[in-house]
Amino acid sequence: MNRFFRYDAPFWGVMGRVFDLVVLNWLWLLTSLPLVTLGASTTALYTVTLRMARGEDSHNLSGYLRAFAGNLKQATALWLLYAAAAAWLVLGSSVMSHSGQPFLQALAIAEAGLLVLVLLGLPYAFALQARFSNTVRGTILAAQTLALRNLPISAAVAALVLAPALLAGLYTPLSGAVALAGLFVGASGIALLHAKLLSPILERSAARPDTV
Repeated sequence: MNRFFRYDAPFWGVMGRVFDLVVLNWLWLLTSLPLVTLGASTTALYTVTLRMARGEDSHNLSGYLRAFAGNLKQATALWLLYAAAAAWLVLGSSVMSHSGQPFLQALAIAEAGLLVLVLLGLPYAFALQARFSNTVRGTILAAQTLALRNLPISAAVAALVLAPALLAGLYTPLSGAVALAGLFVGASGIALLHAKLLSPILERSAARPDTV
């Protein structure tokens, strides 16, 4: 019992990390509310969780707010470009798939494939924005390149985002628990798992300037 109550006991380390994730999640939710700032808030979230994944002192609140302010302009442009591209591909594939023309339906499948590639590159874009200094164009090109070069990791990153919704949809008794978990550690928990998956890729990219 005495060991359990020591400040350096593993239990308190785990609880401290959970508390950090709750704070980060609420910060992310609050700063994402206008939606247009979603790029800056997600970049700030990745900034802190990437530091966590590397075992660095992350200074959650101050680190998050500095990263949010510092990336506001460029991360917003990055987010709006990705959102516009995704919306265009969704609209185009939907219209062409209902055209009744075989050629246009084939194009719809191609556009759906492009949409998947765009969405796979999105987490890389925010992680690169958080980790490196680059132009918006350079970040997008690097993100899509890394997503294609690391397809198994890209698929795992996407699965982590989709898993909660699929779990809640397939087994409705868990939907309340999933929603509650999302409120407290949803985005921050997923971002930390993403950071653990993406950190080795980003470190290799740092050693190869041509990829960033």
